[in-house]
Amino acid sequence: LIACGVGIAVHELMGAGSEWWRVMLIICIIPGFMSLPAIFFLLPESMHWLLVRGRHDEVKELLKQLNSLNSTELLSDGNVIQFTPVEQGGGDDADQPLMNWRFLEAFGSELLGTTAYLTVVFTACGYIYYGHIFIYPRLLEMIFDLKLKEAY
Repeated sequence: LIACGVGIAVHELMGAGSEWWRVMLIICIIPGFMSLPAIFFLLPESMHWLLVRGRHDEVKELLKQLNSLNSTELLSDGNVIQFTPVEQGGGDDADQPLMNWRFLEAFGSELLGTTAYLTVVFTACGYIYYGHIFIYPRLLEMIFDLKLKEAY
């Protein structure tokens, strides 16, 4: 909502014939560049990165920190499942290990609620994003009788 308001204000202040979109691009890039040092120095490694490198104790400590920040209970004392590679038999990718996790476990009784929630959220975000990108210009054409070149 704020970005939309800033975009309209910049467009009106600079005029439709100018290159107002370049100013908007710079305005959108500034927060990302300002946050880079904080991300580099303050953001810890991801749990996946730590698990892949076998640093399970650090994952446990990170889980404890996250649970204390969120005021939630740490399940199973922060123990994580340690996947063991399963060797494949033959073929071109015989030297590649497989993890012994099954895709359908995401739909089991323990993870069904989380899986359903994330599915709904990502679907809604996709509709909002693509609806704004593809449907908004068509609405401008239909409602205000604008051509795409006039709208942008």
